[in-house]
Amino acid sequence: MYDKEFKLAKKLLNYIGKHILNLKAQSYLSKGEFDYVTDKDLESEKYLLNNIKQIFPQDNFLTEENYPENQILDRTWIIDPIDGTHNFMHNLHLFCVQLAFYDAGSTQFSMIYIPKLNEFYYAIKNKGAYLNGKRLKINPQSTFESMLAVTDFSKYKDMMQLNFNIMFDIKNECLAFRNLGSYGCETAFFASGRLGIFYRVDKKINAWDILPGELICVEAGAISIYEKYKGIVYNIIAINSTFAEKLEKIIKNNIDKVCNN
Repeated sequence: MYDKEFKLAKKLLNYIGKHILNLKAQSYLSKGEFDYVTDKDLESEKYLLNNIKQIFPQDNFLTEENYPENQILDRTWIIDPIDGTHNFMHNLHLFCVQLAFYDAGSTQFSMIYIPKLNEFYYAIKNKGAYLNGKRLKINPQSTFESMLAVTDFSKYKDMMQLNFNIMFDIKNECLAFRNLGSYGCETAFFASGRLGIFYRVDKKINAWDILPGELICVEAGAISIYEKYKGIVYNIIAINSTFAEKLEKIIKNNIDKVCNN
């Protein structure tokens, strides 16, 4: 049903990975505390917008740099031109370009391209998730204590402390923690079986961060939870419902402690 949109998106992300993100940032600007944008973020997003608008001029866009305040409507292109900008700025190869296409009330397809690893992930609703054309399928039987857990820290100090408290509560129950600095890379690696527990707790989680990877993980067989509790947003991705419920309980308990103080 969305074959034309899918083929266009795949072509554009491949071009960006090979011809824009293979170059170092020449300039960058601060957008706020601990928040930067590089010339390559802007170039990547401009390339996507210009090419999509030529073919689908009536479509809606929600993008990190040009349209961050737009609502998600039918036929919305949700774009993060570089996820992991800090990594990109410092030539740390864990960054990606990611995109989701939303229509008819849900994400219809999504893509994540990690150019330095030459890993192209995509998912189509009800048709599975893939890495470089190979079907991805999560093993739901792995044990909690064998899992690598990954969390994406908030830039807010109070939320950072909350994340540390959650880590402390589960640190003896999983194998180890990782923080990669890229929501897209973290969810992509989860879908490919490298990570077993993913969570993020923050004041706000942007749609361009979560939606591309969420569909890929869910189509690979994961459980995804996105909720707001006592004014704090949390996102959990787990290999089965038992892991998800266990982590959700820990997160809510820690939020309760913060809110009761």
